[in-house]
Amino acid sequence: MLGCIAVAGFCGLSMLGMGSTAAIAADSKPDGKASVEAPASVAYDVTLEGSPTDAATSDLTAALAVYRYRENGAPSIATLRRRAQDDRDIVVKVLRSHGYYQASAVADVQSDPPEDPNAAKAKVTVTVAPGRPFRLTSHQFVLAPELPGGVQPGAAKTFYGSPVGETAVARTILAAEAAAVTRLHELGYPYATFRNRDAVADMDKAELVVTSTIDTGPQVSYGPLRFTGIANIDETYLRSYLPWREGDQVDDRQLRAYQRDLMATNLFRAGSVNLPEAAVASGPVPVTATMEQRPFRSIGLGARYSTDSGPGGRVELEHRNLFGANETGTLTTDLSFMEQRLEARVRKPQFWRNRQDLVGGLSLRHIESDAYDEYGATATLGLERRLSRFWNVGLGTLAEVTQTVASDAEGQAYLIGLPGFAEYDNTDNALNPSKGWRIRANVTPFIGQFDNRFSPFLSNEVAASTYFDLTGEKRYIAAVRGRLGSILATSISDVPSGRRLYSGGGGSVRGYAERTIGPLDNDSQPTGGLSAMEVGGELRAQVYGDFGLAVFAAAGSVSEEPVPTFSAGVQYAAGLGFRYYSPLGPIRADVALPLNARRSDDAFQLYFSIGQAF
Repeated sequence: MLGCIAVAGFCGLSMLGMGSTAAIAADSKPDGKASVEAPASVAYDVTLEGSPTDAATSDLTAALAVYRYRENGAPSIATLRRRAQDDRDIVVKVLRSHGYYQASAVADVQSDPPEDPNAAKAKVTVTVAPGRPFRLTSHQFVLAPELPGGVQPGAAKTFYGSPVGETAVARTILAAEAAAVTRLHELGYPYATFRNRDAVADMDKAELVVTSTIDTGPQVSYGPLRFTGIANIDETYLRSYLPWREGDQVDDRQLRAYQRDLMATNLFRAGSVNLPEAAVASGPVPVTATMEQRPFRSIGLGARYSTDSGPGGRVELEHRNLFGANETGTLTTDLSFMEQRLEARVRKPQFWRNRQDLVGGLSLRHIESDAYDEYGATATLGLERRLSRFWNVGLGTLAEVTQTVASDAEGQAYLIGLPGFAEYDNTDNALNPSKGWRIRANVTPFIGQFDNRFSPFLSNEVAASTYFDLTGEKRYIAAVRGRLGSILATSISDVPSGRRLYSGGGGSVRGYAERTIGPLDNDSQPTGGLSAMEVGGELRAQVYGDFGLAVFAAAGSVSEEPVPTFSAGVQYAAGLGFRYYSPLGPIRADVALPLNARRSDDAFQLYFSIGQAF
């Protein structure tokens, strides 16, 4: 073929594609020989001219020795010239990986002062002549042996994203080859591997043709599943997560999904789900789940402090395998001067169907707050179901008995409720999120008796927060939250104080005491309301090592009507926080000021806790 050449190794594709420019060692020359240089005495600047794309410029500055050694300088002008001349070959290889197969480069070193071989300063100019970009006219896959049926890879652009008809960028071609192999792993060929690549360049037309050969290996199906390392755990329970049946074609996605589900049980500290290293023939192959158990029992401790409620502590005991099938029991004690709570909770996973849990709990509490005093007990039983990776829903029953004393109502309440929720969470970290959304909606109809009166009401609440990584390095985070709640009731006096809506406090509008935003009685004590609204934002910066700062502002309002009327006003607050990013999560200390404080509000509030405010 006139003007065409076979491109061995795809002209640097295998070396420099897929961002592998780092394969050129920082302490070696382009020919691979070690470079031993005398102490540097020449400082120099580098200018790169003629690079065809920003991506090529990024790879060149990462690969060229004149850039990598610039901070340390050069031993002499002569050594610097050799370094720059050697870089010309690297320029050619890098540009070939970006689709420029006729590239060349010139490197010029000018001493300062000029023509002085002993100069202490210099300037290096690397001028690139990229030539025409080569267009990938065809990328075909050859399967050996060929598939008996089903999807054939064929043209790479159609299925795998190879840049057919566009510039022949190496990393994109390599990505297409990897995607083709991955697709075979999903079609029952888990042993498929990339074999080789043939590339032919037409130098006259600036065109490239690529043929990639893949060894498909045998087509296999799932054989028997065997577990190791699951003492005292019910194997039937672990098998309930299986996404395949014995005899189905192997799909690598299912193997990885099953491995994730086993790890998500929190019964194991490590684990893998694998096929044999090699299959000798088509047909069933065994699957082995190799697991390493973690202790079933754990204890958790927490501490906090705020100026409105004083010091507080939390102790949590958990057993994750009560009866052998991952039944999780939790006993939690939460104590402060204002509130004392004891809660027992049991979760039975995989109840009746996959990804559905039976959840029951009993909570005892004593609260002495500015808003109300309460003794109460609540029992719950319900089902929670994971719809997808990010969505959870739940529906249950609730029975509650309380004795409440407040300024506008007091007495015993006997309530039955049907709580339901829907929750979306795609954030990247539970205690310190840097991106994503959290949204939760709760709806609970109540019926019962309060202060010897029939008291039906419907409680609704939506809370949402979102997080933005401002630099992509998780060091500067903008966080925004909002909350909207409403209770549909004949009158606020029909709703026990403990079930009314409140605002203010460390997890709400910092700067105001717990539950104090909203209507006040004649003694300036909060009465709660039938609707609540909150908005807030925070900017978090990890400024030095594991230490960081935060600035925040928020607003909140509570109304006695089912929809916010702002009759009691809107309270605003702002503050400054300190963060220490420990291995257990961020430890925070916040000081917040009410910006339009009422006479009953404190001048400031302090908060100490583990985890971000939201």
